Amino acid sequence: MKWKLERELALIACGLLSAACDDPLAEAQIIEATRVLGARVSVEDDAERAWPRPGERAEVSWLVASPRPPRPFGWAFSVCVAAPTTQGIPECAAAPFAEFHSEELGTAAPSFAFVTPDEAALGSAERLLVRGVVCTDEQPVLAEPIEHTRCAEELRLAVMPVGIERDSGNRNPSLVDEPLAFAGSEWPAPAAEWLDRDDCSASDAGPSLPLVSANGPKQRIALQLSENDREPARSLGKDSFEELWLSHFADRGRLARALSIFEPDTSDLSVELDWQPPRRVEGGKVVRFYFVARDLRGGADWTLRTACAVP
Repeated sequence: MKWKLERELALIACGLLSAACDDPLAEAQIIEATRVLGARVSVEDDAERAWPRPGERAEVSWLVASPRPPRPFGWAFSVCVAAPTTQGIPECAAAPFAEFHSEELGTAAPSFAFVTPDEAALGSAERLLVRGVVCTDEQPVLAEPIEHTRCAEELRLAVMPVGIERDSGNRNPSLVDEPLAFAGSEWPAPAAEWLDRDDCSASDAGPSLPLVSANGPKQRIALQLSENDREPARSLGKDSFEELWLSHFADRGRLARALSIFEPDTSDLSVELDWQPPRRVEGGKVVRFYFVARDLRGGADWTLRTACAVP
């Protein structure tokens, strides 16, 4: 029952993170507006742990993607002890014990740290709740309930349940060390500058910036996860593994799908999908790809890649 509840909470959070207020006709794998794609909790001194213990300090990092050129945004988040929840959007059991907001409008992804309440303050609570909003071109103010928050332009809600480690815990998957391939060739992570640049040329091409022609043929992307990216978990009365979801996005062109799912009983942790280059570009343009892994218990990680599309 606990596993089922965690999965349902994770599905709610994933839905809010990836699609809140998006155009319902837009394909989820295409970045056509500012999007909150993921969140990662890491415990101080042990970045792989996704669930803090009572009294521990934890950091929450968010992945925000925008079409180019990016629009500046503001953000506001709060952290509270979660109320017991069986359905609907998770709620707080009491007022937030920590609040955070951007100092100014910009394009840097939200990141903040908090100290988990001690056992006396937590009582029997099993999880915390991180809630927030990202608004383009303005600094938001959180409303209560959070879904009543309003922004004049694009608004993205973000809700993230965070488990509390007591008898058992949860660790983040890791995509940083997993191999990716583009059109059959090794595809390493790009230098940071390419994640901010919009223009490129054929002379910039290299392993981390493969060259493609606009309106050219589809390109095959391959990614291989490892067994270390998932943990044993008891599901439906038997020992198995946690379910893994891999979301994939691109800000130009079109990926074949938005999601790859690894069922608990699968031994094949490989992913292959096609990407169709954009039909046209004005000069060479950098294409950004986002890969986000979630274990549906609060563990997450992501990695980014780039390509150069030319006329």
